[in-house]
Amino acid sequence: MTKRIRQTRRPGAAAGRRPARRPRAEDLLVRLDALEERVGRIEAGKAAPGDGRAASAPRSPRVKRCPGCGLPLRRRAGRCAACGRPLDAR
Repeated sequence: MTKRIRQTRRPGAAAGRRPARRPRAEDLLVRLDALEERVGRIEAGKAAPGDGRAASAPRSPRVKRCPGCGLPLRRRAGRCAACGRPLDAR
């Protein structure tokens, strides 16, 4: 007696799956408009509508920053406390 080997589907063939339909022109135009709006919003640095997160706040030019690491300057023994870079005695 020989065992019967069960044949499987060929790889990549999904059971009961229909071929994908081509998107309609109207749907593509709607998606394109939404994408253009999103890109414009990202370039402007604004959060998405309904998103609770805000865009990053612009840096204040009045805050003195370390020339090495760019963080707000905290001095310790003539050096930046964050990166340790020596500071000028100006």
